[in-house]
Amino acid sequence: MSALPPEHERARDGATLCLRCGLCCDGTLFSRTELKPGEVETARSLGVSLISIGDAGSATRSAIPQGCSLFRDGCCSSYGRWRPQACGDYVCRLLSGYVGGTRTLAECLEVVRVVREADADARQPASGGLARLRAAGLLEVFRRKFFETESDPGPMGPKDGSVSGSTAP
Repeated sequence: MSALPPEHERARDGATLCLRCGLCCDGTLFSRTELKPGEVETARSLGVSLISIGDAGSATRSAIPQGCSLFRDGCCSSYGRWRPQACGDYVCRLLSGYVGGTRTLAECLEVVRVVREADADARQPASGGLARLRAAGLLEVFRRKFFETESDPGPMGPKDGSVSGSTAP
């Protein structure tokens, strides 16, 4: 059996990082994932929870609220079968660096660990206002540094819950 060429190894490792991270699926980073019109029925057939979104004066669109109902046991339960196009197209800066060879899997998973800790701290009502504010600020720094795409987050929607009318390139 021959070894995979480096570009195939990286692609497989990219999926490994995604399946071990899940921050774009669990509600930590984004509030929702917009669906293309042709994806709505497939999502419904899989039992995915959907919401309707829309800006004033525009058509209503369907979206999956985050944490995604397909995200189970720390990963996407439908990863190999079906995902919305927005999920398949989304490449965060952390993944881009890993696939591009500028970050190791260990470095990426350390970022994921720190983000999860900051998210947990930000959600703790007993940790006091200043500690929660610091954790929320840290989350925002990590979101901007590692998880936004070069343009706005497009159909994934920013964590603040506002609806973006643009789509990712």
